[in-house]
Amino acid sequence: MTLEYTQIADDIISVPLSANPNRSALAKALRKTAHIIEVVEGTQTLVIQYDCLAISSTEIISTFETNLKAKHAVDAHVSKVLIIPVIYNEEAGPDLKQVCEALGVSQTEFVDIHTQQTYTIEMIGFTPGFAYVGGAAFNLPRLKQPRIRVNAGSIGLAGGYTGLYALEGPGGWPIVGRTSKKLFDPDRTNPFILAPQMQVKFEAVAS
Repeated sequence: MTLEYTQIADDIISVPLSANPNRSALAKALRKTAHIIEVVEGTQTLVIQYDCLAISSTEIISTFETNLKAKHAVDAHVSKVLIIPVIYNEEAGPDLKQVCEALGVSQTEFVDIHTQQTYTIEMIGFTPGFAYVGGAAFNLPRLKQPRIRVNAGSIGLAGGYTGLYALEGPGGWPIVGRTSKKLFDPDRTNPFILAPQMQVKFEAVAS
């Protein structure tokens, strides 16, 4: 199959790469390649930024295709399932009641559905460390009026995704709970614990 590469800017190429289980390992390998500045994982693409004064787009594509054929080891943090403890109540999740009413389910039913499966983080973005977790059973719209402040650790639902807020900040997702797990730790080498392709499972806790 021939891939269609899109030249977004003089130094940026977008590569279609959906449903590839080794996507994160491939991105990590490319980041170690000379003259590649950054690789950003999307839900359907890898976007590669490179030093266009040192290497051509043709060479970048060749490097990408060589790495695509290689069998990169899947990172341990990607292959294991990370348990995310979640407090589901109206204090931690100020939109939980309205969400359940809109879906026509009780809060107990909602929690049972949201915690019954293992999910995959499809990408990180919007704010630093914010995780888009695919596969949510609920396809909810964003809030009409975004919040100026959403607590770190908040769990949101929108557009078929569960969103994990690693940092405090603005946000427009309906908030259904909050995790006590530290999603951002400045003392770590990599301060954000979530990464694309990581497997996560939500577990309801009392507090």
